[in-house]
Amino acid sequence: MKRIYDFARCPAARNHTMADLQALKGSDRKLSVSNPANAAGLQACIAAGIDLLVVWDKQIEQVREITPTHFAGVGSTWAQFTSTQEIIDHAFDICAKVEISITRCAHMT
Repeated sequence: MKRIYDFARCPAARNHTMADLQALKGSDRKLSVSNPANAAGLQACIAAGIDLLVVWDKQIEQVREITPTHFAGVGSTWAQFTSTQEIIDHAFDICAKVEISITRCAHMT
């Protein structure tokens, strides 16, 4: 387990870090990723040894309660936002709780 400071500047531990993911680029090692829909799915991911989790923002508290040390990202759909600034604000709010915010979006004007 790696000791880190999360985006909210709080000490934490994670199974993987951004540096780990960057170091794996170009290597033959593969990581597993899952998008559990609920607590049962999250428990199954842990039992199966899944490396990384991608969840919805409504699941963050549950993820940190069940598995506080798993590297987790939040997926968001761009259609829920009306401006680029809203996307950025949402991403910063999310990053206080998880390691990465993933927003599928096209260029917004």
